[in-house]
Parts: sequence; C-alpha cells; structure tokens
Amino acid sequence: MHKRFSTSTQRLFLYAVLGSSTLSLFACVQEKPSLDNSTQDFDSDGDGYQSPEDCNDQEASINPFAKDICGDGIDQDCNGTDLDCQKADQDKDSFSPADGDCDDEAFAINPNAQEICDDGIDQNCDGVDQLCNALDLDRDGYTQAQGDCDDSNPLIAPKYLDTCEDGIDQNCDGSDLSCDEIDRDGDSYSIAQGDCNDQNISISPIAMDRCGDGIDQNCDGIDQDCAESDRDGDGIIDRLDLCPNLATMAETDRDDDGYGDSCDNCINLSNADQSDLDGNGIGDACEIQMDEDQDGFSVAQGDCNDQSPEVSPRQMEICDGIDQNCNQYVDEFCPNDLRSTVVEFSAGPSLLGSTQADVNTCRSNSDSSENCDEVPQQTVRLSAFAIESTEVTQRQYQACIDANRCTQPLRVANIESSQRFGQAQYANYPMTWINQIQAESYCQWLGARLPTEAEWERAARGNQPLVDRQYLQGNQLPSCNGNQAQWDANLSNCAGDLLAVKSIARDQTGGVFDLIGNAHEIVAGWYTPDYYGRINTDRPEALNQQGERDQVPIRGGSYREAPVFSTITYRGFRLLMGRRTALGHVGFRCAYDR
Repeated sequence: MHKRFSTSTQRLFLYAVLGSSTLSLFACVQEKPSLDNSTQDFDSDGDGYQSPEDCNDQEASINPFAKDICGDGIDQDCNGTDLDCQKADQDKDSFSPADGDCDDEAFAINPNAQEICDDGIDQNCDGVDQLCNALDLDRDGYTQAQGDCDDSNPLIAPKYLDTCEDGIDQNCDGSDLSCDEIDRDGDSYSIAQGDCNDQNISISPIAMDRCGDGIDQNCDGIDQDCAESDRDGDGIIDRLDLCPNLATMAETDRDDDGYGDSCDNCINLSNADQSDLDGNGIGDACEIQMDEDQDGFSVAQGDCNDQSPEVSPRQMEICDGIDQNCNQYVDEFCPNDLRSTVVEFSAGPSLLGSTQADVNTCRSNSDSSENCDEVPQQTVRLSAFAIESTEVTQRQYQACIDANRCTQPLRVANIESSQRFGQAQYANYPMTWINQIQAESYCQWLGARLPTEAEWERAARGNQPLVDRQYLQGNQLPSCNGNQAQWDANLSNCAGDLLAVKSIARDQTGGVFDLIGNAHEIVAGWYTPDYYGRINTDRPEALNQQGERDQVPIRGGSYREAPVFSTITYRGFRLLMGRRTALGHVGFRCAYDR
C-alpha cells in the first residue's frame, strides 16, 4: 500500500510546483472534507503503515516490515504468529537452532562453519572446541596427538626412519638418531650395539669367527685360534661342544657319555660310541635296556632313573630336589618353582593381522606400506593353549643356566645393558640379549615352547579375539602421560629403559602383561612378509622354512619403539632379527600345549 500524503501537504506541494503567480487560480477553490473519516486512513504511530496492514497502529515497532523478536509473545511483523526461536535464523547464516545452529546470534558459528582449533569456541557446533593436536595439518597421516612432533612438515612423523645426525627428529622418538645406531651392513647390529665393522655383514657380535685369518669376525677383540673352532656356529667351540655338528644351546648330557642330549641316540643311558646296529636312530644301549625297576618304563621310554621305581614319567613331583616325573624340571609347583603363572586359552577363532594396508596394493608393491606384512587379515582357528603371564625374567633364566640347560646371554663390550645379567637389582627384569635358539632351550626346559605368532596375537586380543583393533583396548594411541601408574605401556619417551615385568598395570589383557611395551618378544618359526596370504587358517602354525631375509618374527612393542610400531599386530620387520641375533630390547615368553 502506498503512503498517503495529507491535504495540507498536497497544497504545499502544488505551491512549490506552480509558484505564487498561479496560486490565485486556486484561491476560490474551497476544500472539501474527506468523505471517509475512518481511523483506518491514519498512521497513528508514525511508522509509515496504516491499519489494517499495521496490526498495531499504536506501536511504531510493529508493522509488516518489522523484525519479529522470537519468543516474546508479540507479533512484530504482523504475520499472525510470534516467531519460534528454534526456527529463527536470526544471524542469517542459513542455519536456525532447529538446523543445529548452536549460536544463532553469531554469523560465523553454525554447523557448516570452519572450526578454529584451541580458541575456546565451538564454531561448527559439534559440541567441542577442536583441539589443535587432533588435526593432521600436514596430511602425513599423523596428528600431534598421534605422535607427530612437527605437524607442519609432512616428512616428519612416527612412520618415518630417522636420518642420522642431521639435527632433525624425523621419527619423533625424541632424539636425532646417532649414526652409530644405524645398522649399515644389515647384520642386525650397529656400532652402538657392538659391531666392530659395520661395513661388512659377516662381522658382528654373533658372527662365527674364522680361525687364523687375522679377522675378528665376532668382535670379541681377538682372532680365534684354529684350535678353538666352532663348526656348527652355535657359539660353543668344538672342544667344549657336546654336539659339535648340531647348532644347539642345550648342552646337557644326563647320561654323561660325552654326547649332548640333543644329539645323543640314547639320552638316558651311556652309549659312548653311539652304536646303532639296526640304524633306526635309537642307540643299541637303549634298545636292549629292560625296565629294571619294574615301574613300567625303561630308559628308552623316558625313565631317567631305572634303579628307582619312585622315578618315572608317571610319577608326581615331590618338593625334594629330585626330578620324579623325568621332565627335567625339578620341583615344579613347589615353593622354589620360579616359573611364571600361565593364562589358559580355549580352542576357537581369532583374528590374525590388521586392515592397516590395502591387500591389492601390497601384492603389487610390498613397499607401499609398512603394514603390508600384516595383511590380509585372517580369521584363524586355534587349538587350546596356555601362555606365560609375563616375559621370562633374568632370575628364571639363571635357574635354567644353573640346571645346565641354558647358556649365557650375549655380552657386548661398552653396552651397559648387556652387562646387567646376574645383578640382583635386575632379577625381575625381562631376559634380553638372548637369541631364538636360547629362548627355545629355556622353554624346552620347562616342557614348553615358544608361542606361534597366532597364539601371541590371540593372547593380546584378550576376551575380544574377533574385534579388529590396533592396541590392547582399542585404536587409541597408547601414551605415558601423567605418572607411571597412568601409563598405557613403557614405550619410547616413557621410562627410556627396561622396567621390571608387570610394572605397567594397564599394559595387560586377561592377565597377560607387557604385551605392548617394555620388551619385544621372540616367537616361534621364521618370518616372511607374505605369510598371512598363504597361512593355513585351520592350523596357523609357525613357519618352518626361512624366508629370503633369514629373519624371525618379533611381536609386541618395546621401550625403544614409538606406539605406531608397538601394536598387537606388529611383526618386527624393522628389527631384522636373525635366529642367532640377540638384542637388549627383545625378550620372550613360553607357551604350552593343552
């Protein structure tokens, strides 16, 4: 409706247009009063609008073009209703509270707004202010919360290898890598780990020294005398080796005939010439042996004392320092039994591997992801087994040495951690600086074995064996924030060294401790990166043929590793551990058939 002018206003308008000379033409014209004296023709409140368009002509703030104030019970814009605050878009940002706008008076706050991190304002109305350390600003796959120590540089993240002594911490482990820590020749040992020639793969602390060649292959400071040769390369010189042609650390000789149990064809009875007339692998001394004590077992059948009917494989163990049941472990379940408690696992399905890499991409390029050896993820079926609740400790391993069933750990000059064995303050620390052969010998002494990769991962999955996750409790990156009682695990930038077993209460599931941190763990068999693609899912046994790398699998994390390399599916590809390699941050635990 157009705005109407009053009659007096019309006269002034005409006067201005026509001028005073023409005004006389209208002087005789008499004004006629309006025929409609209704109040509807008047703008009483002076807001430029008249009734009925103006629904309240006594209030200038109420008219058809006024802004309705929501929820005040007044219809300011005369549309017949008071505006509902939930449906109002008062800041004109295209979102009302009903549409999710959490502040309808601020144009820059709505569900479609760009969040500004750590400013105390929830711009995108998701309920929280975005934390800057939760953003992957450089798009390298890691946020600050996930361990990226420089989120402005896509070449710095936990997944990268550190370039030594360049002043940059590429892998975010808290320090720039020393060049002495790099294994340049790929023999699993760096200069810092005792390699006296890191340009030659045949020279390292575990290499077999060739006698009389003037070269110190095993880095012990001397060239071996040829009279001290070691034909089988097990670290025991031939003149002391009870099985000189068989690489074994188990050097017991229970019948004292000069042949170690590992290569003796008649273990429980002296057979010094190893005679075996029928060539069946059982020495003549055993085959002709009778059951002298009439306890149902001959020496050939495992009776370790055929002069005493109280000693045989069927006997119960008595706490008297005698091995009544002939299992070679004396006084099991007695107060002096140092073995760890075990956690039982029933037969059933479990996941093996991760979904952290694309299977097809990995098949065409195994270097496309550092998780390629963890795919494809498989559902395997396991038989019942039991696994030790903790990693084997130094005190436990010492007992095996005392029983002449285990050999001494590796000691490397100038590496303090390799000199700790036998010191009382480290008795309850994980047993490290031993290799896979030595770990097998210890487990065999217990009547046990090393766990398979599938069994170790089943234990790490706890009571949720079919739930896909990276860590014990889920996919949240473990941390060591706060005091030690609040740590998730002993990983890099935490203690900076090994701790006693069970020191971190949160690093456990189902009573199995230290799975993610403290020390990596040797498991059974050989490593190959494509194993999961061809594993027998109904019988996921350890791989019995060595792969192209001559590497063994290592599970779990350690105090030296970033969380990203301490998952429940990590297989140890970075460590390049060989069967005879021993390192200061790698231990083991044993498993039992059930």
